[in-house]
Amino acid sequence: MKQTLLKWVRPEARSWPALIVLSALFLCGAVAGCLVAFRADESSAEAMRGFLRGLLPEAEGPGTGALLGRALYNALKYHVAVFLLGFTMLGVGLIPLAAAVRGFFLSFAVAAFVRAFGPGGLWLAAGAFGAQTLLTLPCLFLVSLRGIAASAALLSAAAGSARRPPAPGRFGAACFLPFALCSVVLCLSALFETFLTPPLLRFIAGCLPSL
Repeated sequence: MKQTLLKWVRPEARSWPALIVLSALFLCGAVAGCLVAFRADESSAEAMRGFLRGLLPEAEGPGTGALLGRALYNALKYHVAVFLLGFTMLGVGLIPLAAAVRGFFLSFAVAAFVRAFGPGGLWLAAGAFGAQTLLTLPCLFLVSLRGIAASAALLSAAAGSARRPPAPGRFGAACFLPFALCSVVLCLSALFETFLTPPLLRFIAGCLPSL
């Protein structure tokens, strides 16, 4: 187990070029999300406001099972997609694109709350996404780095630039262990979203009379 953990955090798995590309595309997606949200016209902003009010938990919202299922889906969807892309040659290009898409939708959601509800919307966004983002975003980057390394190995082998097959560590425990550990963290994030986020949002909404 110790050796596997060491392989997971070896410099190859923390490639600076890949990390820089992921971060840059995530930030580009975030900037695009802000621009789209704040440039919406008034009719679109009003529709956005109504949609966001529907996201706020009411006294009698969906059942716990439905909330948990939705939270698990939201927490896992990007990570599962990135993990699977790591086993394809397309992952080299599509995994960074997934980071940009994640940045876009996260930033768009936060900016939409602010556009719809004013400065108080930032508190609502923090309550809705803050804790989950702190848990899920590092996991996404970790899984993405492993996925890019594995996908690049496949691409290199297919292009004939490698004289031997990809090292087994790329597709063995050192590949699956990060995803398994991150999945535990993501499940904790989903539990937080299911059981703690609704009362937190109700509390914040109650402190904002403009809602």
